[in-house]
Amino acid sequence: KIAGGTVDILVNCAGMTLLDHAVQLSPDKLEKLMDVNVRAPFIFSQTVAPAMMAQRSGKIVNVSSLSSVRSLPLHSAYCASKAAIDALTRSFTSEWGCYNIQINSVLPTIVLTDMGKEVWGDPEVATPMLNMIPARRFGQPHEVADLVLFLSSNKSDFINGQAISIDGGITCVTTSDSVSKT
Repeated sequence: KIAGGTVDILVNCAGMTLLDHAVQLSPDKLEKLMDVNVRAPFIFSQTVAPAMMAQRSGKIVNVSSLSSVRSLPLHSAYCASKAAIDALTRSFTSEWGCYNIQINSVLPTIVLTDMGKEVWGDPEVATPMLNMIPARRFGQPHEVADLVLFLSSNKSDFINGQAISIDGGITCVTTSDSVSKT
């Protein structure tokens, strides 16, 4: 419970990944992933919402993933957890938007955080994915942070309930063959 003061901004950005075949994924691993990626943002949002409602303003930015709308092999649980974040973003907006609370989610593609480097640091693994991104590179943490900062500012007051991709253009193409080789 929040005692006194105001809560102006919440950024839900904790997350973990789990790469495994869906049929082999243990219930314990799935529960841990959902606790970190879905349950925690739900509870944090639920905790700050009353203060934001009382002050009739607030911003919640959920860091989701492009995996919420695009799937990759071995990512079933991760994709499902991030799709849940986008659904929460829309649901919270429908409930709390009337209190002048803006809730949006950011959908980065691969970003070279420690987690991103762990999964995509091997050039043999990274090259096929890089060939699918028109920008021919992975995202940098500061680029996602800049979008989160914008969504946390009053410059984004009329943006609400949106899932905003930050992906180097990958959602504009369907296959690596669709990307110009020049």
